[in-house]
Amino acid sequence: MGEFPVVVSALRQRFLEAFRLRSEHAASIDTGMREAIAERLVQEYGDRKAAADAVWTLARENGWYREGEGAEKFLLRRAPIAAVRNEAAFELTVAWHGIPLGELAHDGFE
Repeated sequence: MGEFPVVVSALRQRFLEAFRLRSEHAASIDTGMREAIAERLVQEYGDRKAAADAVWTLARENGWYREGEGAEKFLLRRAPIAAVRNEAAFELTVAWHGIPLGELAHDGFE
């Protein structure tokens, strides 16, 4: 039947792409996904500092200095004390004469 090649980017590359400015790919990666990728990098490289160094090395090779800086800050930051809540997000129940018709929600992004 043949073979189907699948192009897959490295974990470090995907993590760097999450910090690109004005990128659809970066906008599709939320904080939870960034955390998951960061944890996988920490497992692969042993600690947060080694993972940040590996990502920064790739950023220099690509010339993505701003993205490398953002990724490094994300990897080396301290864990938040309390969960951050987006105050702009809301969810409403839409009703007509007391009969619920559906839900209206906004995630607070843009």
